[in-house]
This record gives sequence, C-alpha cells and structure tokens, in this order.
Amino acid sequence: MPYVPPEVKERIKREISIQRLAEARGIKLTRSGKELIGLCPFHDDRNPSLNIDPVKNVWSCKGACGEGGDVIRWVERAEGVSFTHAVEMLKREHFSLAAGLAAGPIQTVKQSTVRKLPPLIDATADDKKLLGIVVDYYHGTLKRSPEAQRYLGEKVWRASYIAQGDQKRAQIDQMIRFSENNQCRMMSLVRHFGDGSDGATSCGVCDFCAPAKCVAQRFRTATDVERSALYRVLNAMKQIRTRSTGKLYMELFPGNEISRDNFEEILGAMARAGLLIFADAVFEKDGKQIPYRTVSLTPAGRMTNETMPVLFVMKEAARPVAKRKLSKKSGKSKRARATAVRKPGGTKVASVSESDQRRIEQALRSWRLGEAKRRRVPAFRIFGDRALLTIAATAPRNEAELLTVQGIGAGIAKKYGSHIFRVIAAAR
Repeated sequence: MPYVPPEVKERIKREISIQRLAEARGIKLTRSGKELIGLCPFHDDRNPSLNIDPVKNVWSCKGACGEGGDVIRWVERAEGVSFTHAVEMLKREHFSLAAGLAAGPIQTVKQSTVRKLPPLIDATADDKKLLGIVVDYYHGTLKRSPEAQRYLGEKVWRASYIAQGDQKRAQIDQMIRFSENNQCRMMSLVRHFGDGSDGATSCGVCDFCAPAKCVAQRFRTATDVERSALYRVLNAMKQIRTRSTGKLYMELFPGNEISRDNFEEILGAMARAGLLIFADAVFEKDGKQIPYRTVSLTPAGRMTNETMPVLFVMKEAARPVAKRKLSKKSGKSKRARATAVRKPGGTKVASVSESDQRRIEQALRSWRLGEAKRRRVPAFRIFGDRALLTIAATAPRNEAELLTVQGIGAGIAKKYGSHIFRVIAAAR
C-alpha cells in the first residue's frame, strides 16, 4: 500500500472540514450545543443520529451503523474507497491543499477507475449460497495456478479427480442422511455395512428407540395440528402400500399448510411410535443416482384410528442454553455475566399457535432482509435461520426471554431487541 506521510494525514484532518463535506452531500445540519446533528447518510436514518464536532473536526453516528472517525474515514465510507484513495481524492478536490502538499516528498497514488466496487456477494445470500461462492472461488484459483495449468494440459488426472469429488460428496450426503434418519441407528449402520445375517433387531438405546432417555435431543408433545396430520397420513396410507415422502407431502398438503420439514418430523414421530417404517430408494437421472425415502404402514399403523391412544412425540426444534458468554467488551465480571445468563433460564416463554408462528416468521424474514440491505451485509449476519425459527416459535416479549434463544447473544439482543419485539407484536 502506498505510503502517506503523517504530516499529510494531519494536515488533511485539520484543514478539510467534515461539516462542508456533509453539507455538500445535501445533509441538513442543525446546532445542538457544541455539535452539529443531522441524518446519517450511511444507514436508513429517520431520527438525526449524525453528530459532527466542528472544533475537533470529527464525526460519529449514534444510530444503527455506529460509524465515526475523521475526514478521511468520512470519504472512505461515503465513496466506498480505500484509505490511500480517500487521501488522494481529498488532495485532488481541495486545490489549495494539493498545491501546499506538492512541495513535500509525497508519493502519488494511482487513481482507481472504479470508485465503488460492486459487492462480491448478494447481501441476502444464505449459508449454502455463500459456501458455493467460496468453493467456486478456490476452485477457480486452483485451475488458474501454473501447476494446475500443467496438469490440465496433460488431462490425465481429471477422471480420477472428478471421481474422488463425487465419492466425497456421496460420503457427506450419507452422513447427513444418517443424522436425519428416522429409524434405529444400529440397524442403519448394520445395513450400511452389509451385514445380512443380523436379525434386524432394534438396539433399544438410541434416540429413535428410546427418546425418553435421550440427552442430546429433547422431545415435546405434538400440537393439535401435528396430531391432525398424523391421522391424515394414516387414512391416506391405508389405501396404498408405499409412497415416497415427497409425493405423499404434495398429495396431502398441496397448499403447504405445514412445511415440508415439519411434515418429515411428523413422519419421524410416527416411525418412533411404531406406526410406519422408512425405506431407502434411489432413482437415476442424467446418469446420476438420486436417493430418496419411502414410507409404508406397519400392522399397528393399519389398525390405529383416532379413538386409540398413540405415544406421539415430536423432536424439540431448539433447546434453551444453560450458559452463555457475554462479550468481553461489556466490562462485566464473571459473576455478573453468570447472573445475567441465569436470569433468562427461568423465564417462562408463552406458547405460540401454528398460524402465529408462520406470520411471525414471515415478518421476521422481511425485517431481517431489509436490515441486511441497509447494513450491506448478508442476512445471516443479523442472525441465523435457526435463531429466527426459534424466535417465531417462542415469541419472546423481553430481552430476558430473547437471550434464551440459541444464537442470540447480549450484543444482538441489545442492538435488535426492540425491533424484534415490535415485529412480533405487529405480526400476532
């Protein structure tokens, strides 16, 4: 990076007025004591949060963006340029300063032909898209390297390279499917390793066979909507022998009355209750084998009706966090931080109906997208989908309840808590 002498930086900070730069951008400033206040241009500001100290020639935002600094930092943020580029712009646009500095031993910096570079990623991109962008970038970098170019010229490694990649992806897919599987873990492993002599007896100790003894995964009583879906599946499956889970979902819930993920969890709960069984299957498309799952009723499932009791429990979407570390910047002692974490742990969270959850989720997604665009960051940087779904399911009413949500720390609760509470109240 080109060197900028300290005396040049100090003279720029001293002689170029931030007040004039702000007024040149059309910002209306009014005096408040020793400072000037106005609307901050770096976020959607409705209440004046921009503060300029004309004596010290510094600025700060007391609102959402929290930016601040000297005149050079102002140009960096306003024009979207680097530090050295901002210095050159200030020197060029203030001729008296440029003339005075010309006598000194200042290295000139070549001006970029593009002031504001377009973002590399969409601010609303989700985790999967971001991961794909990163993988594509490193893969492209590898292919452009001299070593890779030599290998590409020989074209002897491509087949094995592609085969290795396909094998690794298939292994990862198998691990994901195993973790999401709704059948005995031991039986799944036995079938995977091809042990045909095993009697296919359930282990009786995994999270599928003994949900009541499970420590890592918690379970809850099914809602009325989920129990209604249970009998809807039973009535439909009694007329057929087997059906893929995706096709069954489209037939029973064409209007997306419940989400596909929730439907899969309902099927899993039915399997734990001994009402149906899953089977793995594959179909071939464009030379690739695509796995899917089918379900069929057990004899107990065919005999079950709405008058018979069923042990029907659902997986808990998220479990409350017992202990959470606060940011070191808060300045609180370990004891104070522990106390602040323990308080939300005993807070009772109000139950939320299925319809309210959907409305709150949609409202939160809309607000999060707008906030991400204003801050020019990906949406997951505000908070992740898992935290969003938990907020929609629990509808926290205060900061203590909000802190029980996994993925929401003290910083996020303080910055966005009031906005989240307003969104929830408006959506219910």
